Amino acid sequence: MIVLLIGLLTATNMTASDQAIVEIVKDAIATNAALVRSGTTNFDVSRTVLGSRPTRVKGTFSWKGDDGLWTYRLSDPDSLATGRGTYPQDIDEAPVEFMLLSANKLYSYHAKSNSLHLYEFKGRNQALSSFFLFDLFPTTLWDRCCPPLRGEGRFWTEMIGLNSPGSQPNSTHALTRISPTVYRHIRVDPDAGTLRSDYSLDFAGHVVAHDYECPLQKCRSTHVRYEWQRIGLAVVLKHCESKRMSPDDPNRVEAVYTAQFDQTDVDTPVPSSKFSFDDFIKLLPRNTMVNNHITNKTYPLHKSSGLPDESLQELVKKARSGGLSKETKP
Repeated sequence: MIVLLIGLLTATNMTASDQAIVEIVKDAIATNAALVRSGTTNFDVSRTVLGSRPTRVKGTFSWKGDDGLWTYRLSDPDSLATGRGTYPQDIDEAPVEFMLLSANKLYSYHAKSNSLHLYEFKGRNQALSSFFLFDLFPTTLWDRCCPPLRGEGRFWTEMIGLNSPGSQPNSTHALTRISPTVYRHIRVDPDAGTLRSDYSLDFAGHVVAHDYECPLQKCRSTHVRYEWQRIGLAVVLKHCESKRMSPDDPNRVEAVYTAQFDQTDVDTPVPSSKFSFDDFIKLLPRNTMVNNHITNKTYPLHKSSGLPDESLQELVKKARSGGLSKETKP
C-alpha cells in the first residue's frame, strides 16, 4: 500500500496542495448530491445492542428533497426502536406499515393498533430523531458522521481539513494518500482521541472508512465502513456497518448498526404526488383512527374524502352556509 504524507496540518498552516485535495473531495460530494436528490431503494436496516435481540426494519423507501415515504415491516422483539410495543422476531411475520414525511409533518401508520399518528416538527432531523432507523436520506446517512445517530452528526465535508468540528487548539491534522484515489484525514486530539476518515475519489469523494479511537473510560470508540456502487453517473450507498465499542473494553462490541440497499433508482424522477397525504391514506384501511399529536385529538380517518374528521366538519359548515357548490359538498 502506498502511504504518502501530503502534509501536516496545523491551525496556522495548510499547504496549497492540501487545500486543493480537500476542495476536490468537497466538490465531488456536492456534485453527486445533485444527482441523488430523489430516488427509490429497497432497504434492510438493523441495530443490535449488547444484551438484547436485534431490531430490524425492511422495506422500500422513496425520497424527494426532504420528503420521504416508507413501506416496511418491523422486527422489534424487545421494543427498542419505536416505543410502540414488541414486534415479532421473524420480520416476515410482521404486518406491513407505512410512514410519510412531508412538509415537516410525519404520518406514521401502526398496523397493530390500526392507527395513524400525526406529528409536526421544525425540520427533518427533528422529525426522525425518534425514528433514526428510518433516516435513510442521502443527505444524512451518506453525508454525515456517523450512523445510526446522523441527524446530530457533522457533514463529512466539514470533518475533512483544519476546520473540522471539535478541533482543539492543540489538535494536529494530517492528510495522507493511502492509494491513488483514497485520501485519509487524521485528527489527533490529545485529550479526546484520534479520528481517521478515508475519502475515495472512486466513489465521488464519499467516505469508505471511519475510525474514532478514544481513551478508555472517557467515551466509546467507533468503527464505520461504507460500500458504494455506481448507477449511471451517480454513486449510491450499497452497504454500511457501524460498530460502537464498550468504554471499558476496546475489543468488546457494544452495538452494531447495519444498512443494506439494493435496486436503488436515482434516474427515474419521483413525482411529488407520491408524498401527498391524499395518496398516502389510500394505502390505509378504511376504519383507521387518527391520533393527532399536534391538536391532541383522536378521530376517524375518512378515506373517501382524503381529509380528517376536523377538515370534513369545516367543509360541512361551508356547505351549509352556501360557501361550496353542490359538486364539492362532502
